[in-house]
This record gives sequence, structure tokens and C-alpha cells, in this order.
Amino acid sequence: MSCLILDIIESLKLIFFFNIDSTDSLALLDLFIPFEIYITIAENTNLYIFLKNAPTAPTKSNTRYWWPTNEYEIRILFGILYYMGVYREANHLIYWEKLKLNGPIHAIPDHMTLNRYENLQRYLHVSAPKSSEPCMESQ
Repeated sequence: MSCLILDIIESLKLIFFFNIDSTDSLALLDLFIPFEIYITIAENTNLYIFLKNAPTAPTKSNTRYWWPTNEYEIRILFGILYYMGVYREANHLIYWEKLKLNGPIHAIPDHMTLNRYENLQRYLHVSAPKSSEPCMESQ
């Protein structure tokens, strides 16, 4: 059997062993990503921002500024990314549209603003950043 199938079987065993409600998306997500990982990602992302001297206050020319993230916001971001992987759209901006004549109205804006999503995508850092990393400001 392939490794993927074996991994799926092991995951299903865990669901039954821990008596997890298979309709609870967050409980299923937590089987694969322990909460401690979100803490690490939040800490590394905040450290990366510090090293890159990202703006932390709005100015007349820049309304896209950073404020520290936390493990709960990173968990929401991962949920959004999984959702986007399942419910595909042509452009990520579509998930924040309020009025759509054809198609679903996504609930993502109820959980995170587009600006915050883009900032997190821009600065997300899973591993501990090194001070010698190239600046990503040009993206």
C-alpha cells in the first residue's frame, strides 16, 4: 500500500481511538497539527517581522502595517488555507467579496480581514528566522 493510504488509515484509527467527532473540522485539524506548532509559528513570524523592520503603525502612505500575531490567529489562517484548498476560486480576493450573483458567499471575512490575511501570507515564518535572510519587501 502507498504511504498516503497508510497515513489515512492511521488517522482514521486515531479518530476512533480518541472518540473525535468527525464533523468537527478543528478537532480533525488538531490531529495533524498540534496546538504547540501554532505557538511556534506565531513566535517565529513575530520575530521575522522584527528582523525585517516591518511598519508597525499606519502612515499616510502605508495603511498596511503589522501588529503581533498569536497562535489563535495562525490557526485561523491555516483553517482559511485549508478551506481555500477545498473551495477553489480563480483569485484569493474572491473569498472576501460580499456580493456575488453566482456562487457561494464565503465566511472568511467573518474570521479575518483581507489585509491581515495578506500580511500573514507575506510574513509567515514556520522556522526560526535568521538575521541574514533576504528581505521580501519587493513581493
